[in-house]
Amino acid sequence: MQRTRPSWLALLDEGATSMWERWEGWDADGLPYESHNDFSKGAVITFLHRHVAGIRPVVDGTGYRRFEISPSLGGGLSSAKGRLETPHGEIISSWTLAGGIFRIRIVVPAGTTYKLTMPDG
Repeated sequence: MQRTRPSWLALLDEGATSMWERWEGWDADGLPYESHNDFSKGAVITFLHRHVAGIRPVVDGTGYRRFEISPSLGGGLSSAKGRLETPHGEIISSWTLAGGIFRIRIVVPAGTTYKLTMPDG
């Protein structure tokens, strides 16, 4: 939830639509520092998929034919939505937490199976 550097929200506040190689995106003359599409910081999407949205593969080589939905709550978040395109179709996990009530909406591709693990708390 931090909006000052270094943070993901600071990048968004500065107009980023991708992950920048440096937290400082522009120099004093308005020229970009290095890449504005950096994979190493972009790898954070794995954390967002697997922990915030909770979309986790079963490690058996099936390419998400079997998977788990297990969102992790915390960090001040009250909602999240994640989408993941797999070889079998799109998986969507969308949740909200309001007034102590947790609600989740899941979309799974045909022919797949999943296990839902509700978050603690």
